[in-house]
Amino acid sequence: MVKSAEKRTPEYCLTTCQQAVAARQYRLSRAADNYIADSAAAFSVPFSVFDLGKFISTLTPECFSKSIKYDNVDRWWDVYIADYRIPYINEIGEPADMIIKFYLKFFLRNDIYKVEIVSFHESR
Repeated sequence: MVKSAEKRTPEYCLTTCQQAVAARQYRLSRAADNYIADSAAAFSVPFSVFDLGKFISTLTPECFSKSIKYDNVDRWWDVYIADYRIPYINEIGEPADMIIKFYLKFFLRNDIYKVEIVSFHESR
């Protein structure tokens, strides 16, 4: 995909998107779904769709990176980059945190799935 436009203001209301995700009115792209499944197996601590919901609920306007539009797509996608902390007990039995910086790209829809999470992965 060729990026045709970029802007520094969000296209969608973050609170509306967070509410839709909390109500489970969202859909994951195949790539985002695969990333979550692969992460559950690859990380030393569990990561699940539940964690995705928690991560999205912690996003703030300061986490917003940009909105992008591609030549062959008629919608804008909002991009957020933020850290997510996963508490766990380490190998010697002490509490510890795993910090993951995630890249999240989504858009607001008008059908049953209010939010489509297009891209979700560790920030590169």
